[in-house]
Order: sequence, then structure tokens, then C-alpha cells
Amino acid sequence: MNYNTYVLGREGYVSLNLVTAASTVEADKPAAHELLRAINFKQGRRYGDFDSSTDKVAAYGLAALVGGIAAKKLGLLALIAAGAAKFGKLILVAIAALGGWFAKWFKGRSAKQDPVS
Repeated sequence: MNYNTYVLGREGYVSLNLVTAASTVEADKPAAHELLRAINFKQGRRYGDFDSSTDKVAAYGLAALVGGIAAKKLGLLALIAAGAAKFGKLILVAIAALGGWFAKWFKGRSAKQDPVS
């Protein structure tokens, strides 16, 4: 089992990946937490040393990324819509052709099964 944790800094992060058996992960977590507590960034480089006058702030937060607002700002939704418009006509033509084939097939079957009197 993998137990991944991260310690954030202002210019990067430290990743700790504890690889252990699933049956011993709860017993091994205290060792991982002890290692995490021992990590220290230099003064001014810690995540808590944020300086709003010099540090960049994203135009959107984590909630926006999850909610799709960031995707809208990045133009991903417009790209998807353009692709759907481009291939939508092709899909409609394929559906119409398939519908015509089914109609012809069902009419042909019913004509063969109906006895002529």
C-alpha cells in the first residue's frame, strides 16, 4: 500500500511516499508523521511565509478547479463546444443513415412475412 503525503513550501514541496503492507499501514503512519514534522524549510521559504506583495496568487482557487470555472477561464469549454459543433453534423448524418437502414430493414422483413391474399 502507498501512503503519500506532501509538505508544501512557497517554491516547491517535499513528497513522502510510505510503501508498506496494507495490514501494517496504521502502525507505520506514526513514523511517517514523525518524518514530516522533522522537515523544515528555510526562513522565508515556508508555506506560511506567504507575502502578498511579492507572491503570485492564482486567479481561481481549488473550488473553482473542481467546479469547472477554471476550465471555462482557460477556454476548455469553448474548445469542447467547437469540437461538438464540428463533429455534430457528422454524428447527425450517421444517425439519420442508421435510422434509414433500420426502417428499410424492418419494412423488408414485414413484406416477407405478410402473406399475399
